[in-house]
Amino acid sequence: MIDSMKKRCGIVCAIAFFAIVFFLGVNNVSFADSVSPQGVVVADSLNVRTGPGTSYDQLKYNDKYVYLYKDDVVDILGEEGSFYKVQFVYNNVTFIGYSSKFYIQIKSEESVETSATATPTATALPSTTTSTNVVKDINSCTINGLKIDAKVTASALNVRTKASKTSPQVSYKDEDVALVKNTKVVITKQKIVKGVVWYYITFTYEGTKLKGYVLSDYVKMTLSTKVKGRVAVKNKLIVRKTAGISDDYVWFNDNVVQIPNNKAVVVKKETTANCKKWLLISFSYKSKTIKGYVLANKILLSRDVTFVSEEDTTSTTKDSTDKTVVDPTPAPTSTPTTVTGGGILGRVSTGEQTLRVRVKPGTDQKVLEYKGNQVKLADQHLVNILGQEDKDGTMWYHVNFDFEDTKLEGYVVASYVKCEE
Repeated sequence: MIDSMKKRCGIVCAIAFFAIVFFLGVNNVSFADSVSPQGVVVADSLNVRTGPGTSYDQLKYNDKYVYLYKDDVVDILGEEGSFYKVQFVYNNVTFIGYSSKFYIQIKSEESVETSATATPTATALPSTTTSTNVVKDINSCTINGLKIDAKVTASALNVRTKASKTSPQVSYKDEDVALVKNTKVVITKQKIVKGVVWYYITFTYEGTKLKGYVLSDYVKMTLSTKVKGRVAVKNKLIVRKTAGISDDYVWFNDNVVQIPNNKAVVVKKETTANCKKWLLISFSYKSKTIKGYVLANKILLSRDVTFVSEEDTTSTTKDSTDKTVVDPTPAPTSTPTTVTGGGILGRVSTGEQTLRVRVKPGTDQKVLEYKGNQVKLADQHLVNILGQEDKDGTMWYHVNFDFEDTKLEGYVVASYVKCEE
């Protein structure tokens, strides 16, 4: 009996001992895991959603959308798919929500990320035989040797003597030259001045060959011949399935496709989405050919091209005397404030007419109503562009806006909305 009791006591004591060890071990792990890593927002502004996906509503506070901004610090509470669960302080209030993890850099990984993904722009790009002809800054450089057919997309586009909005216009017979929509031009040079992309073009004007600089946003390549290019970014460039600011990424083996600086690509198509110019490119990726969309200003065009170092101090301030008139759909001359996943500020541009808002994209869809009346937006009414959708060849913007002190949401024809600078 005594031996039996001793045996039972031994078993109980052993169980208790291992339970204590296990408990302490678990507690130690839990304590370590409870210290949430911090992240830093790398997008200009970033949506916060109620769940891990773009299908979830944006987080609101006092009937206004909550955003994170560049360099904001957040606590990362978890990870679901391509979203982080984050905690942060906004207007002195602590919030918890979900944001795309591709625009949040974990603090502890900053030094590793920089060394692992950043590639020197000075040596990575192709150069001429002389060592001095190397691009020192991808935001200020000139790419010569191009010969790309293109056409004007603006109603009237100024041609300037230098790559600057403040430089004089090219003149012919003592009159300033402005090109009308669909004018055929040839791009012979791509010049980037402080991040703004200009094209140096040749064209026929009243029977005479002329040349000058135009903003690239208002010139579209016809892509009648094969156009190559190279990625020009500091770190890596995320590729999307569709043009526009969205979370519709190209995936490969459960990873979002990101291509490094100097990666060779082929330009397949050019389009405008959410007031920015995008390029459909193809490229080799892990022995596969991948296609996807990237912002046009991230690609340096090339065709047996010479890259020339350029120290350009030309001012690119807005020219108040510039009378260029453009269509509602092309991209603006400067980058608008954007929000990842949508959220570009726009303004209705209809002249004296009003703009109908519909519940879904399409003229066959019901007009949005408020208090029994159809919602129609007057000229200059501000909207927030959340996304876009092509319906039967017509581009529609998904927008929200203030209407009689209420926030409403619907769809409008994109050509009647201009982005705000």
